[in-house]
Parts: sequence; C-alpha cells; structure tokens
Amino acid sequence: MKAKYFILSAVVAIASLLIGCTPEKITGNDISGLSVEASYLQIPPAGGSATLKFTISDEWKIFEEASYTWKNAENKSVKVDTLIAPTGVEIKPHGVKIKSWLTADKTSGGEGEHTVTITAPKSDNYKSVVLHLVCGDKTQFITVSQNEPVISQATCAEVIAGPDGKVFMVKGICTGIANTTYGNWYLNDGTGEIYIYGTVDATGAYNWASFNIAVGDEVTVQGPKTTYGTVIELVDVSVLKVKKALLALEQDVFNVGSAASTITINATVKGQSFNYENEVPWLSIASVKDVDGVTAITVNVAENAAPTARTGVLEFS
Repeated sequence: MKAKYFILSAVVAIASLLIGCTPEKITGNDISGLSVEASYLQIPPAGGSATLKFTISDEWKIFEEASYTWKNAENKSVKVDTLIAPTGVEIKPHGVKIKSWLTADKTSGGEGEHTVTITAPKSDNYKSVVLHLVCGDKTQFITVSQNEPVISQATCAEVIAGPDGKVFMVKGICTGIANTTYGNWYLNDGTGEIYIYGTVDATGAYNWASFNIAVGDEVTVQGPKTTYGTVIELVDVSVLKVKKALLALEQDVFNVGSAASTITINATVKGQSFNYENEVPWLSIASVKDVDGVTAITVNVAENAAPTARTGVLEFS
C-alpha cells in the first residue's frame, strides 16, 4: 500500500474543507423498540423458505413498498414516497401487497417476539426485493433474494454509475470508519468513493469486531447499491476479503504558509520498515523516530518565495 501526503505552501494559503455528513437512516437495531435478527434473507434457487425473526414493542405490518402521509400546515393530508417527514409530525404508513413470487405466513401483528416465514417457489432467475417492516413511524428494511447470480468485480466508479438495487462486488481501501456498531465506513479504489452502510456476517448479523477492518486496509465487499440523497451506498455488505495495511497514517493533508517550516507525519508501521519516495526539491526528510510505537517523520519545508501556490507529494510504502 502506498500512502500519500499532500503539502501546500503559498504566500497566502487558503484551505477549503469539505465536511462529509454521515447519513442517518432508520435501520437495523437503530430503531428503538424494534430489533431484527437479520435484515438480509436468501431463498435457494430450488425454492424454499427463509425466516425473519424480530422483537417489537408495538403493532407492525410488512409491505413490499410503502408510502407515507402527514398533515401539512393547512391540515391537509399529503402523500409522499419518502421516509422523511417534518420533525414531530406523525407519519402514517400505507402499504401494498408483497410481491407475487413471495408468500408470508403473516404480515401483521402486535408487540412481542415474532417469526415470519417467507416462501418462494423454484426459480432459475435472480430475484430480489426490499420489504418494509413498519412499526408506527419507524421502518426496517428487509432484503429478500433468490438465486443470487455470480457477481463480477466492479470499480467504485461503476457502482456510482450503476442502478440502485443491483448487487456489486468492489475492492478498495477503507478511508474512514463512521460507526463500529453496524459497520458504516468509506471505501475508495481510486476511481471514486462509496459509503458502506452496514457490514454483516454470514448470518446477516452486525458483527463489526469480527472483521478486524481498520483505516488503510484493502477490503473486498459485496452488497446491493442504494442512493441516499447524494450519497452512494452499498447496504449490509458481506466481507469477502481483508488485506491488512502495513502502514497507517494519522493525517495525509498539511497546509503551511510561505515561510520555511517543519511538519511531523505520524505513522503506525506494522512491518519491519517502510520506504518513501521524494521528488520534490523543497521537501526533505529531517528525521525518523519511534515515539511510543508511533513513527514520527519530521519533514522540512523550504520557503516559497514565488507568488503562486505549490503542491508536493511524498509517497510512503
């Protein structure tokens, strides 16, 4: 793995930071009063059943799709196809029947522990649907698939350009971790970046610690695509492979002024050593020291007397 540091020096340095907002959606154990054992169910090609187990604190219904209504400022009912409503406004679900290729032994009930058996006949074709388990104003999404096809590896750019609902396999670097309960993190393969919204084990359970994924690791995942606002996501992915990074960096962007200065790059080196490449004449490595298990790399930045900004790159591997 190679890690890059970008260093900007200018007479007047202006840094513009893009703050990424992690989308907050109702799903999985996020829902107060609704706990689902698994949100991804598979039915074999020969036909059969899958069981959905959950514990709930109120009346519930299962729909293939759902739309919602609420009262607007004029106290008129407004029907929408989104799960987002104004804060403090009651949302009332209206559902349609489950897809014809699926049957369920029950689609509604009261509070308590429940097991719903979902059945489908033999199929030679791949089928997938997202069911909505609705409890009051809260919704849990349940993905049911049958005869899942062999998935070829795609790039992040292909995922971004691809249709929602399609299952993708993609390999890239973990660039940030947003949530360690459900496994929400960012994956970048150099062609683009996508948000991984939920990471599940073979049983469909959220078990983040078992994957041992850290920032900098190369990870191969598979899951269905969805778009949440402007964020491209793969939802409740399966982890196919994790290649641990030998070099992890605490910071990879530095902004400095035009005067000569010194910066310190902190890295965790998991191997015996590391290499670096420097083709920038105004950057030089001053020292490399180990401080409490962290490798501190001191870099000297020469003065920039030019009226324009400059950018330099150090590569560590």
